[in-house]
Amino acid sequence: MPLTVRTVGILTDDFELSYDLIAILRRRGLRFKTLDPWAPVHADVAVVLAGPDDRPRADRHKVVVAGADREGAVAEAVKRLTGKVSYRSMVMGVDPGEKRIGFAALGDGALLEAQQLKTVGEVEQAIDSARARYPAGETVVRVGHGAPTIRNRIVNAALGRDLRTEIADETSTTRRVERPDVEAAIAIASKPGATVRSALQVTPTSGELRHIKNLSREHSGGELTISTELSRRVALGEISLDEAVSIARDRGSGKGERRI
Repeated sequence: MPLTVRTVGILTDDFELSYDLIAILRRRGLRFKTLDPWAPVHADVAVVLAGPDDRPRADRHKVVVAGADREGAVAEAVKRLTGKVSYRSMVMGVDPGEKRIGFAALGDGALLEAQQLKTVGEVEQAIDSARARYPAGETVVRVGHGAPTIRNRIVNAALGRDLRTEIADETSTTRRVERPDVEAAIAIASKPGATVRSALQVTPTSGELRHIKNLSREHSGGELTISTELSRRVALGEISLDEAVSIARDRGSGKGERRI
């Protein structure tokens, strides 16, 4: 995949801008290096992100000016890396998990972005963002078969956006790397899947509800454990874990559910 070997350069004296760009590039799994404005640029640097006041020092290179819209600047850098402004096909791979969710977007087989997310809501935002940033003739959302409740919610969210949606066998996609869920998402995006044509039933398992209860106890600093009813609402995406803990506090329901 081209973006795993080509590099984005960062050239700016603005510490805040540099910090933000590094965070975005790391989250997307893109290779980068900070540049010395007075030193030769290495041959592997294909595009340079520069601040509005830094551009004159980088004019000899493919430059993307990064202003207030940092995410947009990185997306534009990716387009420069691939040499494309639109794609025949974009495939988004999702590795569903109770603790972490891997997300990756591939345009015509090239890795556009890859990141680690926490919630189904964040996955929905990532799907919408990728569609806006990388126009494509066809868009496919391919979800790994694990974590049924999370998987089915993501599948339903994709179907609700009228996107071609598939479930792929994620066996052997997890590797011993720094971000295994992200690597799994990339692998899932690269595998054929079974097409889903109608919404799937979302039925949280007892194990998933116990996991959410445990999370609520950790989230509240050991103060309380939310009820099964609230856990189910969190699992179904009706409320967030924060909201569930807040409701439990208001009800005083944590006192009677300290054990799971």
